[in-house]
Amino acid sequence: TIKHTYAQAFVLYALSKYCELRPSDELLKEIINYFFFLEEKTKDTGNPGYLEAFTRDWQLYSENRMADNNEPRSMNTHLHLMEAYAAFYNVSKNELAGKRLKELLLLFIEKIIRPSGHLGIFFNEQFEEADSSKGICSFGHDIEASWLLWEAAEILNEPGIIAQMKPLSIKMLDAVDRVGVDKDGGLFLESTRFGSHLRTNKHWWPQAETLVAFMNGFELTSDKKYWEKLKLSWNFIDKHVIDHENGEWFTKVNRLGVPYLFEPEDDPSPYYRNDWKIDPWKCPYHNGRAMMELIKRIERTAPSPELRTRNFEF
Repeated sequence: TIKHTYAQAFVLYALSKYCELRPSDELLKEIINYFFFLEEKTKDTGNPGYLEAFTRDWQLYSENRMADNNEPRSMNTHLHLMEAYAAFYNVSKNELAGKRLKELLLLFIEKIIRPSGHLGIFFNEQFEEADSSKGICSFGHDIEASWLLWEAAEILNEPGIIAQMKPLSIKMLDAVDRVGVDKDGGLFLESTRFGSHLRTNKHWWPQAETLVAFMNGFELTSDKKYWEKLKLSWNFIDKHVIDHENGEWFTKVNRLGVPYLFEPEDDPSPYYRNDWKIDPWKCPYHNGRAMMELIKRIERTAPSPELRTRNFEF
């Protein structure tokens, strides 16, 4: 019965995206009410950002923040809250939502994104990064954030934020590409111990986010190196991650692209089973959305079928 702000954010995101697809004044009113409810319950009124977890009756719950690191604030919650607020602002143009979205974007710009271009992971109440996470780079979150933050900046449409976020988006993408992308196009899970230890397994969700991020980099810069990197990543996914015999994507493959068909004792996931195709953590959010994003972005970059055939061959 613990209520995580992370989970509440996905409710707002899902409702907002549905309202974008099927506009409804009645639904929008309900979504607006839910946004104000979230603000009332989860906003940290004394510090930047939002509180992380609550009991069933919305009392602050301080011992469970969806990770082993029991730190007061997390990048992950704030990334997906920012994503949800961007989707909500896109359909509502609510003034407070715009203000809060700007605050979240500035929080990433000023506090969460490291000078290296990677994201900090865990923080104290003032958003100073915790010592426990300074040596960690989560490549999937880095590369996902590189395009989600830019999308949010575009939705907010404030010139000052856009001017800051565009180069940061590319910086984040390049930072991951340098140390997180394997020569076959697959994205490693993470590095720890300040880069001295690399977890080379390749989980389904970072692979999906890599596609959108490289496409976003190509759109922002017109540099074809990002398109070539996208193709390499797609070829890895098509060859190793998609289960062409039984459908869907494997949850995790090793560095050579061999899927895990059992739960490995030496590398268990804290959230989802590595040998299951579907569980509460594995749904079309990452890979389904990535396919829709690629279709949308390729079509707007090359509007005619002839251009798409000539310029976007895999």
